[in-house]
Amino acid sequence: MTKQFVRASINGIVYLIDSAKGKVYTYNPDAPVYIGDLERIAGEELVTSEGTLSGAKLNLRPDWAQVMKKLNV
Repeated sequence: MTKQFVRASINGIVYLIDSAKGKVYTYNPDAPVYIGDLERIAGEELVTSEGTLSGAKLNLRPDWAQVMKKLNV
C-alpha cells in the first residue's frame, strides 16, 4: 500500500503529511522520513489555505534531533 502525501506548511516549514493517519514526514518526495504526528487544536477548525495548515500542531517524535542530524539537515 502506498502513502498519499499532502504538501503543507506548519509554522512556516513545509512537510509531507499522510492525512489519513496524521503522520508528518520531512519534505523529500523521494525519501520522506517520519518526523512526528499532527494533533488537532481543540476548538479550531482544520484548514489548509495557500499551502499553510492551521488548526493543528506538530508533535515531534522524541528523537527528532538525532533523525535530522543523520539527514545532515
